[in-house]
Order: sequence, then structure tokens, then C-alpha cells
Amino acid sequence: MILNSSKGTKHEVHYSFIEAERLVLNELKESLIADVSNFGRATLILTGGQSIRYFLSSIAALDIPWEKIIISLTDDRLVPRESKDSNEGLLLRDFFTFEGPSKSLFISLKDVVLKGKKEYQNFFQRILPLSCVIMSMGDDGHVASLFPEDEDALSSSDPIIITQRADFKRVSLSLPLLLKAKRRFILALGKKKCDFLESGNFQQFPLSTLFKESYIVKVTDICLK
Repeated sequence: MILNSSKGTKHEVHYSFIEAERLVLNELKESLIADVSNFGRATLILTGGQSIRYFLSSIAALDIPWEKIIISLTDDRLVPRESKDSNEGLLLRDFFTFEGPSKSLFISLKDVVLKGKKEYQNFFQRILPLSCVIMSMGDDGHVASLFPEDEDALSSSDPIIITQRADFKRVSLSLPLLLKAKRRFILALGKKKCDFLESGNFQQFPLSTLFKESYIVKVTDICLK
């Protein structure tokens, strides 16, 4: 595993997954506790998908004041939370069942879209400033629901965008909003994703700015289910 820092330092040492996970958790804990101390609360924005499953139980075990942590999602599919394709449903099943996270306040990203202007305003009053964002990268290089070929979405100045994909309609935090987070982590788990990041094509990649300004968690020696 290689950890690239948002400060521009590339750590070339290859860690085991456990060692690297510890580094990510330490950074996460430090940032959340600092914001609770400075602002009385902190915000944690989580990704959905398969990669985050490897980290949820460890994040949930962090010794932090969970009752002062506000949690939301980077993106979601506009499907019922009972659906296997719902990121919100994933967190409700696999994260908020732990004692710590159960004390936090969860704000649904989908509700921001479905409930109108008042909910939109409340969302930003609660989650800003963004303390930490954990994203994951797809095989095609997309992050959250920001896809490399979707120029309209990538260039949007709106803080929240809605995209229509072949499979689902999606809601996502925008690129400008994600870049405002104090600390960003991008999970790139599996050899295919790591090879993509090492390829020359990445330099011309539309989302390369986001990657360069984030901690990149690259793990090749892991079996994704």
C-alpha cells in the first residue's frame, strides 16, 4: 500500500494493509477530534460501495466523541434505502449498528434532493465545514458519482449534482465541494485500480486534481468480493 498525502509527500514505503489502515485511522481521528475541539462538532463524509466495507468496523471503533460527529455520503443512487444498491442502506446496515456511530447524526444526501430547498439549506448549515471525506475509486476512475466522461458534472459549480447513468439516477457532492474538505482520502483497492493510477493516462485524467489533493490509499494485495 502507498499513501500519498494531500501535502504533496509521496510515501514510497509499501505497508501491509493493517499498517496502512492504522495510518488512515490516525489521520481521521486527529482531524475529527481537532474540529470537535475547535467548532464543537465535526463532519465525516463516507463513500458507499465495496471498498469502504474493509474500513467501516475500524472507523466505528475509533475513540472519538461520536455524539458530536455529523455523517453523510459522498454520493448515492436514487433508490429506496432497502435496495442493495443504496449507499445509505449500506451504512444503516453495516456502520450505524455499531455503538459509536449510532450516537452520531446522519444526514441523508438523498433527502436533500427529494425534500426541496429547505432541506438543501439545512444540509449545508450542518455539514460545513467538511472535516474528512472518504471516497473510493471505480475501475474506470470515477469518484463519488463523478465520471471522467461527464464534462457537465465535472464542470458544475453547484455543490450537489444529479447525474443520470445507464443503471441509476444518482446524487453526488460536486468536485468543488469535495475539494473544500480539510482531509480527503481516496480508496483504490485492487490491482486494476492501482495500475490505472500508475499509467501515463492518469496525468490527463479529468479528476487528477482531486487525486493530487487527497490521500490515496492504494492496495494491490487484497481480494475484493
